[in-house]
Amino acid sequence: MPKSSSPPDRTKARDADGDHGDGVDGVDVPETAALRELREVFADGLARAGRIYGLNPLLSHLYAAILLSPSPICLEEISIRAGVAKSTASVALRSLERWSLIRKAPSRPGDRRDHYAPNTDPLSILSDWLRTSVAREVEEGMRMAENVEEVMPKAMASLSSADREVVEGRLQGFLRLTRLYGGLFDFVSATGLASLTESLLRLVRGRRGTK
Repeated sequence: MPKSSSPPDRTKARDADGDHGDGVDGVDVPETAALRELREVFADGLARAGRIYGLNPLLSHLYAAILLSPSPICLEEISIRAGVAKSTASVALRSLERWSLIRKAPSRPGDRRDHYAPNTDPLSILSDWLRTSVAREVEEGMRMAENVEEVMPKAMASLSSADREVVEGRLQGFLRLTRLYGGLFDFVSATGLASLTESLLRLVRGRRGTK
């Protein structure tokens, strides 16, 4: 088994066959030893990728517990599988909800605990990300470009010819990158994610067919 950097998994203290009960008094869904290993490998991989962007590794372990649970899973069991307190898990789960990666699921009759399920529609996740995050980045980038271009002439006039060439060249390069980013976002928005995804899939299939 690959070396795991996950939090201590208290589920290992349970039955060796992973049968955790009927989900009424304690655990919601069974997790076999093999499924537990898969969850840890998956979570560790996500955590390593998330560190590139400064994300807390705990988010990966919480998401893996929810994604790989065959049915909605309660907060208590999520925290046990991630090896953290329920209060810690509850706070972190808000980020996953905000990113549309998970959602609260209806509780069982007579069970007032919060249960969670994954969002299994990739296009929905991507659409929400574009709308809530990328759209704001593009808007701020375009505003920055306009403000910079407004004050740039005066600043350039205060520099020597040699310095102006260096500074203006660097700024123009950054502004071109900003506009390219905005143009790509506009293209994706106008094309539609479903249509764009299908086109990309056809391209991938075509490349595989030529190998």
